[in-house]
Amino acid sequence: MSSTSNFSRERAKHYDQQGQVVLAGHEALYSLTADLMSVVLPESANILVVGVGTGYELGVIADRLPSSNLVGIDPAESMVDVARGRVREAGLDSQVELKVGHLGDHDLGRRFDAAVMLGVLHHVQGEGPRKALVQAVADHVKPSGHLLLACQCGSWAEHPEFVEVMNRSVSSSELDVEAKSSLLDLMKSAQTDMILPSEKQVFGFLSEAGFCPPQRYFQSLLFTAWWSRRETGV
Repeated sequence: MSSTSNFSRERAKHYDQQGQVVLAGHEALYSLTADLMSVVLPESANILVVGVGTGYELGVIADRLPSSNLVGIDPAESMVDVARGRVREAGLDSQVELKVGHLGDHDLGRRFDAAVMLGVLHHVQGEGPRKALVQAVADHVKPSGHLLLACQCGSWAEHPEFVEVMNRSVSSSELDVEAKSSLLDLMKSAQTDMILPSEKQVFGFLSEAGFCPPQRYFQSLLFTAWWSRRETGV
């Protein structure tokens, strides 16, 4: 399983900045996700954001769907604290509800028109826990509801060229020397210690949870995003 110890208060403060450096197309991913949601969802949609982290996507989604209601949940309190500050600063308190914990920790009281889970699944280690998470998300989505899922897939060891691209992206960034060194160490540790799901496994998780075959709408190196709908009658 993933560990909240990997998301300390110090990391939470720099998480968004790091993400913009290591994920080429960072803003495009969130913009495309929100734009797609604005096309397929009703204006007053109820949206569940799983692994909300620092809440970066909340403002982007709220901008595209200003009448929507969003519930964000994350097991790392340090990350949710940053999200709370972001929500307050953007004046979204009446539109966004934030919770600390896992999906099973809370009775959310309803099923949602859509769930969003960006950059989460690869942090969960093991096929069983990953499958369980996707099923838990599915259980909170209405029949014919939507899922927008993005994660790293494949193996960094099989793509040393991609690793070098990532390293060069960090080295050429505007981060200070200490921040660059810290981020490179974090990336090396993740690339060594984390076993990523394969695309076939992700598709299998979705199918078993009652989702239709997904459509890819974004990719950046090993980071891929898909859109799917839950089958009717589930």
